[in-house]
Amino acid sequence: MKAPKARFKILPYQNPRTGTKSWRVTGTRRNGVRIRENFADAQEAQFRHTELEAEFHAANGVAALRATRLTDEQVGIAEAAFKRLERDEDLITAVDHWLRTGKPASVRESPRLDDAFEAWLEWAQATTELR
Repeated sequence: MKAPKARFKILPYQNPRTGTKSWRVTGTRRNGVRIRENFADAQEAQFRHTELEAEFHAANGVAALRATRLTDEQVGIAEAAFKRLERDEDLITAVDHWLRTGKPASVRESPRLDDAFEAWLEWAQATTELR
């Protein structure tokens, strides 16, 4: 089976007026709308290219492939979080609430284990009521 023809291209582009280099994603959607978008970062252009290609080749208009900066593990965690909520919009509310009230307070400086043990040992030897 022959691979589908790429409908979108990434082309290096240099602005003639400013001389800055960018990357242009260009092509035509199924409905005939022409796409021509410039990106300063090559990786951003690649993400958009992948998204447009997936959108074009998807069956029944449902994209199975989506460009994202998330790792596979992060996508899995996000999917699990969405399954636990009644509405997708609740995720932002839940995260905001956790950041305000539930986030564990981090200890900025803590003693080394040896120092902590020595301090505890001194306290234990000085305390007679616990024995």
